[in-house]
Amino acid sequence: MLACFPAGAQKTILDHAIAMHDQFLTALCRRSRNALEQRHRDFRRRAKRGVATLLEAVEILLDSKPGSKEALRNLYRHLEEPALRAAMEDCREFKRLEESGYQERPRSRYSHLRRHFPAFLKLPFQGEPGTQELLPGISPA
Repeated sequence: MLACFPAGAQKTILDHAIAMHDQFLTALCRRSRNALEQRHRDFRRRAKRGVATLLEAVEILLDSKPGSKEALRNLYRHLEEPALRAAMEDCREFKRLEESGYQERPRSRYSHLRRHFPAFLKLPFQGEPGTQELLPGISPA
């Protein structure tokens, strides 16, 4: 009985460590998703205004005579260069958020976990029948 107690305690502690790791990652993903959604909403508003500004700029340029040196002067008469640059940057940031925003958020918050994750993978994992193919995926190389 005395020999079984440490083995059972080790299994229980391992189960708790895995559950805590799972809860941590779930919370990390939830916080990251919420932060991304807020940033996405903010930049969607800004990008909407930016697209309107850029469309107006393109319209002014297209209404100018082709090859005319007046096209740029005419554009800057209607729109200021900083406003055009800000509109372009807002649209560019919105595009980046659309393409890879979710992956960046957890990655930026994952640094402190990265220090402890290799030790976590060295724990003596065991699985139920049917999980034999998963265990080699978490074994240290």
